[in-house]
Amino acid sequence: MITCDFYLNNRIKTITEKTSFDCWKTFKNDFGEAISELVKVKVIHANGNEDHFHPIEFKKTIGVQSWLKNILTKQFLMQ
Repeated sequence: MITCDFYLNNRIKTITEKTSFDCWKTFKNDFGEAISELVKVKVIHANGNEDHFHPIEFKKTIGVQSWLKNILTKQFLMQ
C-alpha cells in the first residue's frame, strides 16, 4: 500500500491506496475543489521510503503509471 500526503495551503489530506495513481483519483473525487491549493505531495511507500513532489511532478509521475497500467492490461488481454 502507498500513503500520499497532499499538502494544501493550511492543511494536509492523507490517503492510502494500492498505488499513488489511486491516491490521486481518491483525492480528486473527495477534495477536487482543493486541487488549486495543492503545494506538495509526499508519497510514503510500504517500505517506509518517502518521495516528495511538486504537484506538477507528481501529476507527471502518476500519468506515467496510468499509461503503463493501460499498456500492461492491453498486453495481458491480447495473450
